[in-house]
Amino acid sequence: MENMPSNIRINTGGTTYTDLTGNVWSADAYFTGSNTYSASKPISGTSDPILYQTERWGNQFSYNIPVASSGLYKVNLDFAEIYWSNPGQRVFDVNIEGSLILDNLDLVAQVGANTAWRKSVDVEVKDGVLNIDFSASVDNAKVSAIEVIPSSITSPPLAPIRLEAEKMSLTNYRIESNSSASGSAIIGLVGGPTDETGIAETTFNGPTSTYNVVAGYYDENDGVGRFDVNIGTQQYGWNLDQNFGSNLANAQTLVRRTIATGLVINNGAAIKIQGQESIPGDTTKLEHARFDYIEFIPTNQTSTDSTPPTASLSAANVTTSGGTSHNFTVSYGDNVAVNVSSLDSQDIVVTGPNGLKPSVKLVGVNTNSNGTPRTATYQITAPGGSWDASDNGSYTVSVQANQVSDTSNNYLQSGALGVFTVNINPGTPLTTPGIWDSGAKMSIALGEVSAGVINDKLYVVGEGSNATLAYNLATGTWSSNLATRPFVGHHHAAEVFNGKLYLLGGLGGGAAGKVQIYNPATNSWTLGADMPFAAGSSSSALINGEIYIAGGIIGSSTTDQVAKYNPAINTWTMLASMKQGRNHTAAATDGSKLYVFGGRGFGSGDGNVPANGFDTVQIYDPATNTWISSLDSGSSLKPLPQARGGMGKAAYFNGEFYVMGGETLSGAGATANQVYNRVDIYNPKTNTWQLGNSMPTARHGIFPLVYGNEIYVAGGGTKVGHSSSDVLEIF
Repeated sequence: MENMPSNIRINTGGTTYTDLTGNVWSADAYFTGSNTYSASKPISGTSDPILYQTERWGNQFSYNIPVASSGLYKVNLDFAEIYWSNPGQRVFDVNIEGSLILDNLDLVAQVGANTAWRKSVDVEVKDGVLNIDFSASVDNAKVSAIEVIPSSITSPPLAPIRLEAEKMSLTNYRIESNSSASGSAIIGLVGGPTDETGIAETTFNGPTSTYNVVAGYYDENDGVGRFDVNIGTQQYGWNLDQNFGSNLANAQTLVRRTIATGLVINNGAAIKIQGQESIPGDTTKLEHARFDYIEFIPTNQTSTDSTPPTASLSAANVTTSGGTSHNFTVSYGDNVAVNVSSLDSQDIVVTGPNGLKPSVKLVGVNTNSNGTPRTATYQITAPGGSWDASDNGSYTVSVQANQVSDTSNNYLQSGALGVFTVNINPGTPLTTPGIWDSGAKMSIALGEVSAGVINDKLYVVGEGSNATLAYNLATGTWSSNLATRPFVGHHHAAEVFNGKLYLLGGLGGGAAGKVQIYNPATNSWTLGADMPFAAGSSSSALINGEIYIAGGIIGSSTTDQVAKYNPAINTWTMLASMKQGRNHTAAATDGSKLYVFGGRGFGSGDGNVPANGFDTVQIYDPATNTWISSLDSGSSLKPLPQARGGMGKAAYFNGEFYVMGGETLSGAGATANQVYNRVDIYNPKTNTWQLGNSMPTARHGIFPLVYGNEIYVAGGGTKVGHSSSDVLEIF
């Protein structure tokens, strides 16, 4: 065997490289099979981006590295995803010395694209050769660098570094004395303007190394605030929405939260803490974003505790209709202590019949101090807004990976915890024929409308006017003296989130790709981040706090692009494309998936022109980032009974989708003005369609919305092409 250096560093896929600390990484060697790739992209999370800009990749490949002698070694594997940009595009395993070290690693899902990530593991080499095996289940496996260090060569352990918030450079924040705090002082936003934002800044004064980062702060039960923490180029954010039984900053509401693990932090890195007293939709504005400290714990302070936490479920069955939610508890145990700050609404996923995934929210924890056991209460929202017989079936409660940890940073493994059932007597049929009523006429006629319901008012915008109309659902009256949107287009997608109306994209008036946000509380419009593609007439739905946008028209062509918008942090993420690009569809969600019915596109209405349209049904699953279509080979999805476009929106009510109206050029069953009054009702659980009572007034370009137990349809065109109406009809 050749004489090997005690420390081995390999720049996999690359040439010899000397890093900023003087360590020499040798050119790629000791590999079998595979290929190399490089990309000169900026890499976040590291001070040595060049090391992550090359890689060795392949479906299956190995490194067989001779070491100086048999014994214990620390192996550091470095990765960065420099080719793919979406989760699920690369998934692979890594085995070292025959043991599985990384199972189904998805780098984009783990840390994001173009971001450095290191996996460290201690292994025993018995035969003088370190064997590392890579195998892919999706696309190819990859590695950016390999470091091998004998366990006998160790550095003195670094001490934790705690930076007190009150000693930082403060903007708007004020220092408060507090006996429960580290250093007996904290920073907060008490005594300033309502809805204030504060900033605390400093630089990291410790040595460059790998750290776990812990934030100490107060989460009182009197509002919903937010923290965003920047460490170098990395950002971490969370809401202050837990209820620990007190509205004071005391030991009861003091939280210790691990916000990052295994983070390489350079000496002198900028640290910025931003606190907000409230988030959109929080009307109390009483959370004062009190922050105590930020602590950096070197990862060389290893713990002898390697036992992950455990979890057990307690969930009653649902047997009565009408409720809007369902609570259950999960008890977490550990041999040392559960890290309470790791508990949040992302811990649990609930899967119902046909893959339905209702939204899950953490309601509270029995105590906010670390310890064991700890019981968390979670709440799911009933599909369609209330429990009924259409929701019957088994619901599996599962814990997610890398969510719940103990105080030694051992994470609870993913898996099913148990099942509860929904078993409600069907009673009367789910869908009744329904009765149409007329509401007060709109003060201004509109076509190609977009709408949303906020605080018992129906807000409507559309083609034909720059006005923002509001219909008081309690008094039955219209008003039109509201602020006008910045980009007066039409064919906007629209969703409501946290008390605000979001218009996404549009046609005309510069609205394509714009995000326009109306706040009724201040009667004002603001702008969000532009869509990744400048479209109008797109399909949309709000699912688990994010707005999904699919298809639409760009210029004079239909796009199949899809993206999601996170209104809480004002960011966009591109997603898997539609099977068939569509515009002028009817779209809605059951709370779990995006359903897109009919619409126009290439071959029938490619652009903003009337056409007969299509009868396709397409369904997007955010959990898997995949689409299915009624046009798929062998698909059992029942298509829309009457092909058409121009429906604007589908209404989801009592577990069924209502597809109303539309327009055509020569389709069957239309009026003389080439518009439809038909109502097609789709049950996703039985995959069946039935015909409902027709709208009194045939229209296209409508935006049906559910409020209470009724569907409101305001405005829309009464003849094919550009037209408008002042009609309000209620089903």
